[in-house]
Amino acid sequence: MEPSVKDSTTSDQKHTRSDTEDKANDREISNNIREMKPTKVFVCWDGAGGSSRRRSVVSSYKEGRKAIRLNRSTGVSLSLEEENQSKLRQIMRLFEYLDNLPLIQLMHDGVEADDMISILCQELRGEQKIIVSSDKDFYQLLDDETIIYRPVQAVFKTKKDIVEEFQIHPNNFALARAVSGDKSDNLQGVKGAGLKTLAKRFPFLVEEKEYILTYLVDACEETENK
Repeated sequence: MEPSVKDSTTSDQKHTRSDTEDKANDREISNNIREMKPTKVFVCWDGAGGSSRRRSVVSSYKEGRKAIRLNRSTGVSLSLEEENQSKLRQIMRLFEYLDNLPLIQLMHDGVEADDMISILCQELRGEQKIIVSSDKDFYQLLDDETIIYRPVQAVFKTKKDIVEEFQIHPNNFALARAVSGDKSDNLQGVKGAGLKTLAKRFPFLVEEKEYILTYLVDACEETENK
């Protein structure tokens, strides 16, 4: 039986969610537990100031994200302060709901949820793991012990799937994403260097061997010197 690592980030979200939506989240996790039958379940949250370290390097990190749709079906207009207060109350309620489930909630100041999940995968070496998230950044964590379940698409992804789809091994996926950029996090990459182009230009990225940026630079210089 496999531990399930649930991505549930919440930082910088200024929106109001209904009690029904909170229970829906709780129900989704309950359904995942019943279907996957894990022996351990972790729900990871963004810690306070989790994005600070990356913003100190790239000030535009995560800027420009579209606001999450507000729940205003009742026609009630809330000020920003009221929305934030409502958000806090409902997050605390969700915490309480999750406390009634057989799982562990994790949050640490200065650490984002995806980093917490990466740490968990290292700590749980030797155990089969399922990451529940639609974030492609987690592809870099896939190995013989770790797969990902994408709830929106309702599909599982394995190391083999990633290699076949992108011609890039998970061990080199972080490098490829660093070069291609990540629009969702407002991180600009090298112009014209998408994942398909990188896989074609640097076919060795499909190998299990982990490469670093220097190899890409050397490969470019060798091509220019021919």
